[in-house]
Amino acid sequence: MCIRDSLKSLVGTYMIRAEEMEAQGEQEKAVEYYECCIRSAQECYDAHSEGIANHRLGKLWLDLGETVKSISHQKAYLEYCKSVSPEDQEGIVAASASLADAYHTAGDVDEAVSNLRLCLEIAEATQSLEAQTQACNNLGLIYMKQDNFVKAVECFQRNFEIACSIGGKALIDNAKVNLGVAKGKSKMGKFMDLVCKDLPSLIQWKNNRTKLT
Repeated sequence: MCIRDSLKSLVGTYMIRAEEMEAQGEQEKAVEYYECCIRSAQECYDAHSEGIANHRLGKLWLDLGETVKSISHQKAYLEYCKSVSPEDQEGIVAASASLADAYHTAGDVDEAVSNLRLCLEIAEATQSLEAQTQACNNLGLIYMKQDNFVKAVECFQRNFEIACSIGGKALIDNAKVNLGVAKGKSKMGKFMDLVCKDLPSLIQWKNNRTKLT
């Protein structure tokens, strides 16, 4: 067996051990094995295994609260997916969704939205309903936090439609609740805008009704 074949075998062993450690809750040991896997994959030019290990390690780092490291590994995975001929569309969806999670956790909302839009675009092109509903739901949640209720309603409406296509009571109920809350917030926002615009006349109207003593 040549050195390259030996390294490829080692890559597989490290990947399996990393998965086992992760399943057992031994996250730090899993990190070590994934890092060994990446190094060995680089040495034997196994780009596929390197990409997968980067993705899994990126998700693990996010669970451990290391957003910068998570972003770095997910970017590496995204670049790999884009470099494959033809492009690894499912991989791009997974990488962009994970990047969105990491950026959102880090407080970089703009990058989170950008990656969710990429995720949604590719998910629509590949007709991946599960990825679409996740992206729409997460975009809606971000817009809700920004008080952008119009866009939130658009995202949650699309999420509800996709959820109905997929089926499943829990998924549909969650989509229905989020859509209902967003619509309620949107209507409340319009009402408050109207109140603020008409506040002087409302005050005058109230004063006119107040009996002077």
